[in-house]
Amino acid sequence: MLKVNDCMKRKVVYVSPGATISEAADLIIKKHVGTLVVVDPEKHLLGLLQMRDLISLAIPDFINLFKKVDFIHDFGVLEQNKPDAKTLNKTVREIMSPAISVEESTGLLHTAVILQEHQLNDILVIDQEGKIVGIVSYTDVGVALLTNWEIY
Repeated sequence: MLKVNDCMKRKVVYVSPGATISEAADLIIKKHVGTLVVVDPEKHLLGLLQMRDLISLAIPDFINLFKKVDFIHDFGVLEQNKPDAKTLNKTVREIMSPAISVEESTGLLHTAVILQEHQLNDILVIDQEGKIVGIVSYTDVGVALLTNWEIY
């Protein structure tokens, strides 16, 4: 049976809770990742900052009034929308999410269920002592599961 540690990435990108939203966005761009792990100076896990947290800062509030936006084919000038300077200077601590993790010995289907349940794109992987050993994406887990389908 495949486990999370069979398909996880061992390189994790960290950010300080005191970093600004602007600095975090820059780090996501430079490292080309969708999730930053928020840690204190001793690398204790504090939370997660996902790209969706940042993107949501640029989505106008009135969009939430619609249950579906399928009827809007182009958001036009809203595509250029970005948070104001005050928002960009807020700290990561202010918008981070609680950290959710799985142990490296967790099965892939169980991990997929947790990712779906919490609407995560990535989840932290820890060892038995609770130390961060990697990160795994929904795509990593899904590809590993589909590979076992023997559809070739």
